[in-house]
Amino acid sequence: MKRIAYLAEKLFSALLVVFCIVTVNFFLVRFMPGDVVMHIVGEDEYLNIMSTNPEKIEEIRAAYGLDADFFTQFVRYLKKTAALDFGSSFRTKAPVLDTILFRGKWTLYLALPTIVISGLIGGFTGLLCGWGEEKWYDRLVTRVFLLVNTIPSNCLAILFLIAFAFRLKWFPIGGITSGGLSGWARTADIFRHIQLPLIVLILYRLDEPTSMLDVISQAQIIALLRTLQAEQGLGFLFISHDIELSRMVCERIHHLENGVIAETENCRRAAQPT
Repeated sequence: MKRIAYLAEKLFSALLVVFCIVTVNFFLVRFMPGDVVMHIVGEDEYLNIMSTNPEKIEEIRAAYGLDADFFTQFVRYLKKTAALDFGSSFRTKAPVLDTILFRGKWTLYLALPTIVISGLIGGFTGLLCGWGEEKWYDRLVTRVFLLVNTIPSNCLAILFLIAFAFRLKWFPIGGITSGGLSGWARTADIFRHIQLPLIVLILYRLDEPTSMLDVISQAQIIALLRTLQAEQGLGFLFISHDIELSRMVCERIHHLENGVIAETENCRRAAQPT
């Protein structure tokens, strides 16, 4: 029963978050300065329609149900969202859901290989860097990945496009396929187009070596603190949100709630030398 209650609570929380996001999305466009229709069609198109055919603005407003009262719009919006009916795009005239699914397919082509390949490479390099004492390649890999992770992914992508697509012409500069191909030729062409963005995404996710070294450094510091506790009788105040880590180094833990000690826990075993 506890597990069912826990799952029900998590499900309710997830649905509440989705409802809040959907609600904010509804009100956001309506509270922005200007006409709601302008945000749908774009400012330039809106001004063009206003100057050539003002009656069309009211037609667009009626087509999107914006001529109804606020409450009716909100209820209709929730019903359509629950049914995955997002209407049609003003620019392409195609159903929004079809556009999302079409774009989502290509997104998965990039996301899934990125997760798998970056996990394998990052896990291997992380284990290599965390195995034994610090070595020259630990320092090299850590510095390289820290540098890559400090560069925003969009800037890194632009730099790679300029260097490898525009200058060296090793990769296509855009698109997902050249078109007019089928079978294995089309598959190979798609693979050629996704190589550069795939490399950028994989590089940006390779932070396992630095995470592994953080864990190793943390273990070394904990071992040092426990040795000083046992040999020198050192006492110190350790403040952390990590309860398990606190139990490893502390003799007594005070749990604070609203700035007041709510519970005290004894952890004498942590004071023993390693």
